[in-house]
Amino acid sequence: MLVEKETTTKILIDILQDKRVPHTNIDILIDGASKNKVLLHLLRVLNIQGSLREWQESGIRRVIKVVQVISKLLKGYDCAFFKLIKPVNYVPADVDLLVSIDHVNKIVKDIMTLGYRIAVKDPFCVTLTRDDSIIDLYIHPSLGGVTFLNGQKLLEHTCTKEFNGVEVRSLESYAEALVAASHAIYKERIYTLNDFFTVEEWMSKKTIRLAEELSCEDALKVAMNL
Repeated sequence: MLVEKETTTKILIDILQDKRVPHTNIDILIDGASKNKVLLHLLRVLNIQGSLREWQESGIRRVIKVVQVISKLLKGYDCAFFKLIKPVNYVPADVDLLVSIDHVNKIVKDIMTLGYRIAVKDPFCVTLTRDDSIIDLYIHPSLGGVTFLNGQKLLEHTCTKEFNGVEVRSLESYAEALVAASHAIYKERIYTLNDFFTVEEWMSKKTIRLAEELSCEDALKVAMNL
């Protein structure tokens, strides 16, 4: 797990589960939380104020604005946000969507009307950028042109959720757990606390059945044993 020491991981888990008050160096916890993609959650739980907190809050406000605009723009298309809504608060580096192979070209054109340009394009993903805003459109989650999940099948497991007051189409929580495990094991090769909490809190029998259907049981098993 991505932390300096195992004890730091355990302390962070306990804090984020509201089980204890930290009795250790806050800077160490902040560093561990940042690496584990749970920094905003830690800052809120401990009510830490200052420039770091404002930077994180400003970051999530920017993401919310992008999500609000994109969600409205793409109504009627077969697409869904993913890796966005988690059981922990965090600031995603980019906004990721699964998109239907039949709609991807139209979606790209519509997003480009907002001033975005295509930065990277491969057979399964298009990355669009505007200033420091990044949107990734996935037909299938992939690495180096090789898919590790069937994105079109995942689009059969969506629902309406709320993201910081914005109504969005997103993956079902049980599907999000599978995405977190697969993305961490197959692509990132790093299992963060962000992934841990997503799998720990949202995995269900439906997750296991979906993993079997999409032939990625190994990633889920590895994640469950970390």
